Amino acid sequence: MNSSHSRSRSRNWLPMLLLMAPLGVPILAQGTNATNQPPNVVSSAGDNVLTTEDLEDLRVLDASVLDTPLSPEEQQAARQNILNQFQKNAANFTKTRSATHQLAEFMRHGSLAERTEISMRLWAAWNDRAQTDPATRWWVDMVRRHNPPIAQSGGLVVTRIQINGLFADDDWVAKTAGLPPSTEASRSTYVREFPTKFAAMLPEEKVKLARADVRWFDMHDPILDHNDLQKIAVNEVHEHVHGPQDVYSEARNLEDIGVQFNTEIAQFAHNMTAIGNMDFKTKSNINNLNYATRLFQGKGP
Repeated sequence: MNSSHSRSRSRNWLPMLLLMAPLGVPILAQGTNATNQPPNVVSSAGDNVLTTEDLEDLRVLDASVLDTPLSPEEQQAARQNILNQFQKNAANFTKTRSATHQLAEFMRHGSLAERTEISMRLWAAWNDRAQTDPATRWWVDMVRRHNPPIAQSGGLVVTRIQINGLFADDDWVAKTAGLPPSTEASRSTYVREFPTKFAAMLPEEKVKLARADVRWFDMHDPILDHNDLQKIAVNEVHEHVHGPQDVYSEARNLEDIGVQFNTEIAQFAHNMTAIGNMDFKTKSNINNLNYATRLFQGKGP
């Protein structure tokens, strides 16, 4: 399976998925809400139905961000919550059913790198939506409770989510350089040795790892999710990565650039708004991308 094609497809499906499943939780659903419905229907609203197959697809996606399983009580609460969401917007569940199923199939049959990227895209989008949607905030809090610390120091915590963000970026660099990506075995070894290594790291290194999930987003937006900037990043990798020993440092370097981009762009947006650019909202994406491109090319603002 072509990984760049997979990234494009998963990226196109994700917005629809998030409209359909603002919670995305493991649900063990049985029964029906009407006696004349087939046994696999869990809930209905007009001509729209939610089936056990739909819930299984959601369960697969949910599990991608959970390090420990939900308790029976949590599953029940989650089940009721998702049923409420279906009743509020049943037509959208039907509209996005096919896209959700295809994304779940990626999680079932895709490579480790593909599955990790999808889980990170879900996590980033859920965190963004949680800022304004209480139901998604509930789910994000649940996910955090089910990702216990792998290592912690001075208030900094690293969980499976941060480790996934780390490996997602490392794997992109490795594959771009023509090197093998991580494996289940190599990740397990890393996690097992991580607490000792984390304790010995410099403070700035610890901060980067404790924010690895956020830094994953910074590397993808704007760099990897835009063709022009991605081409520059590919050239950077080819220039600086000569073997497996270079992958980790180059991934962190690209993340650092992404963090700088987003910091500069946020200031740029603030300045544009402050001087009264009333059209800024409609032009912001183009302005931001052009600005980021100039910075990446070393041309300044």
